[in-house]
Amino acid sequence: MPSIITLQACRHGTGGSHLAANLAVLLMQRGQRVGLLDTDPRNGGIHVLFGLEDTPPVPSGTYWWLQPDPQNPQQLQAQAQTHGTGSSDARRLTPRDHRKPGIYMVADPVPGQGISSHVQALQAHYGLNTPTEVLGQLQVDMRLNYLILDTQPTLDDESLLCMALADTVALLLQLDAYDFQRIAVVLEVLKKLGDRNLWLVPSQVLPNLGPDEVTAKLQTTYQLPVAGVIPLAEQMVTLASAGVFCLHYPDHPLTQTLRTLADTLAPAATSDSFPPAPHYR
Repeated sequence: MPSIITLQACRHGTGGSHLAANLAVLLMQRGQRVGLLDTDPRNGGIHVLFGLEDTPPVPSGTYWWLQPDPQNPQQLQAQAQTHGTGSSDARRLTPRDHRKPGIYMVADPVPGQGISSHVQALQAHYGLNTPTEVLGQLQVDMRLNYLILDTQPTLDDESLLCMALADTVALLLQLDAYDFQRIAVVLEVLKKLGDRNLWLVPSQVLPNLGPDEVTAKLQTTYQLPVAGVIPLAEQMVTLASAGVFCLHYPDHPLTQTLRTLADTLAPAATSDSFPPAPHYR
């Protein structure tokens, strides 16, 4: 199984989709193969960040494989590919492709269905029964090192499934009374799901609040480690979801914070952490 990282926010607008997209890119730049699943029922957040919202429809069972664009370092190339066998206009993954870092994304997530629609489609494709089996087989096919699940700020079946599947859960919060109470509720739920790595990620923190001060307050309150403190950055607001921040601002202090987060949430994987590439005819 790839290492599964679930990002769970307390409310909309906390920056979960931005964090998921940036983590995926930074891990890819570190030489990893990353799966990225967006459970947004409104169908859009992460696809917009990668410029895929206006792409033509693709055949069923197709995914996007994203890699750096050698002509434009601020963009990624997106190529439609198809799982396994079957007729499709999309290209199939070749053994050579398994050696290249990249990002796996579902091409056309179904609005209102989240991760369930993708898991169900793969269950039918692989002939498997459980989400764990499906994600394990997906790793074999794609040789994924990491799988990032961007959930919605709810405690519905979709979010519970994502947290139950995760090896690591990062809880995004803002520094206000609502999120402090909400985090306490989420933690009570997580206790019932068993042991996993839990991290707090305060987001959109005002510049006048020092990272050490914020970290100390949260660790004292919740007895949990803080993976990183994400400041409110003017450039992030100006970018306005028109791209992935770390690609547009590779030298920005926020990008360095995101790199530190990636190192904390996703310790480096090696080629021994995934199975041999499958044989394709």
